[in-house]
Amino acid sequence: MKKWLAVAVLGFALAGCSSVPDDWSNMTQTEIQSWQASGFTAEVAQQWKASGFNSEAAGLWKTAGFNLESATEWSAQKFSAEEAKNWVATGFELDDAVDYRARGLSPIHREQAVE
Repeated sequence: MKKWLAVAVLGFALAGCSSVPDDWSNMTQTEIQSWQASGFTAEVAQQWKASGFNSEAAGLWKTAGFNLESATEWSAQKFSAEEAKNWVATGFELDDAVDYRARGLSPIHREQAVE
């Protein structure tokens, strides 16, 4: 079920990309400045925006090392960019992270385990 949901969300996001503008149209000057400050080109910003991200959230996912596809999958499961980064950094894939988090567990970095 989880994989189906992720595929459905991703499919919707990618299907929407074909009709997404590749310029700054439909954005205010403030939005444009915010996307540019987060390091996005017009085309990429429009893709993230069409997938439901604002510039701040997209910037956090980008900084955490996620592309639009993976950010969409992780955020669909209610992970923040920082949480997802921690799970990935400790070797977990999304399905496992969802299962373990549902059990109340969280990833532990080796440095933390030694302390």
